[in-house]
Amino acid sequence: MALRRAAGLVLRIRDGHALDVRALLRGALVRERTATLVASLPGGVEHELTVDDIRALLEPSDDDTTRRLASLGLLVDRESADGGWHPDAAHFHFATRWRGVAAAGALEPGPSDRDAAVAGLRALRAALGPPPPHFHRAGDADDALALPDGRRDGELYRLLRARETRRSFDRTRPTTRDELATVLRYTVGCHGTARLLDDLVVLKKTVPSSGGMHAIEAYPLVAHVEGVAPGLYHYDVERHALAPVELLDAAAAEALVVEATGQRYLRSAHVLVVLTARFERSFWRYRRHPKAYAALLMDAAHVSQTLYLVCTELGLAAVATAAINNGDLDHRLGLDPLREGTVLACAFGYPAPAELRQDFDPFDPG
Repeated sequence: MALRRAAGLVLRIRDGHALDVRALLRGALVRERTATLVASLPGGVEHELTVDDIRALLEPSDDDTTRRLASLGLLVDRESADGGWHPDAAHFHFATRWRGVAAAGALEPGPSDRDAAVAGLRALRAALGPPPPHFHRAGDADDALALPDGRRDGELYRLLRARETRRSFDRTRPTTRDELATVLRYTVGCHGTARLLDDLVVLKKTVPSSGGMHAIEAYPLVAHVEGVAPGLYHYDVERHALAPVELLDAAAAEALVVEATGQRYLRSAHVLVVLTARFERSFWRYRRHPKAYAALLMDAAHVSQTLYLVCTELGLAAVATAAINNGDLDHRLGLDPLREGTVLACAFGYPAPAELRQDFDPFDPG
């Protein structure tokens, strides 16, 4: 059987320390640096490699080492599908997926007390020095062309000005089923189709998409929606329907929001929309393309901004976060990570009253 290295295979050097046993026997405590070459696949399991393993990865042959690497999935049949991944994009995606990570302190919102939040920023500045300037200039500043005012009135411009990030939600006032339907229809829903080939149909949506492939999928994690049982769902775009993946009670749904994001303050979210990228859909057109994965991340960002605007129009609060436990979510959703994977999450719901807000708003004078 002709073999090749598996798609998404990542090799890296793991640095560490080990005790010098000979020195320890002499009564001395000496640590020496170690370096091990490890191989990992999209599932996240790592395998330490020997010199013989490296030779077999470079030139597979019919020997025990090659057969062992094939049993681990590091070597596969040359005819097997590789998912169309570009190696550098696969390295970035799978090396940066999280499992069981709680958001770092820097990712947590500041307290609602403005003085305490500013004190935290002062401590950060003292530790890291002054931040880069908030306004940036490039080019010939003396020859800059002044622009007309450019301001406009109208609903779209009002929404853009009103859009904001909120992380605190009102548990006493659930989002309605109709509001959930509106958010999904106008962020990831379909508003028309066109058949280009017998088996190639393109969709019209409210967001742009690389190559018109619309490879972003939505999996709403419902916690507090009137008329919808708590649980994890897939949004069926064709039928504008919610297909249950896993039904939960409200407490379990809240816990899963925290588990998925590692962010305790999102526990009160009414809905967490988990956005995934169907890599196989995009890579069909952009096979092994070095920019295809980056374009998918931009597609997800387009969806999140549209969700902000739709929520703003409905009087709902919203927040988007990339600090998600992708690996755990992929497993919970039963995804094949080479073909589809989580890239972003957006929470929304009715905003908490001002006195109950847990996040700091720098534009709120109160």
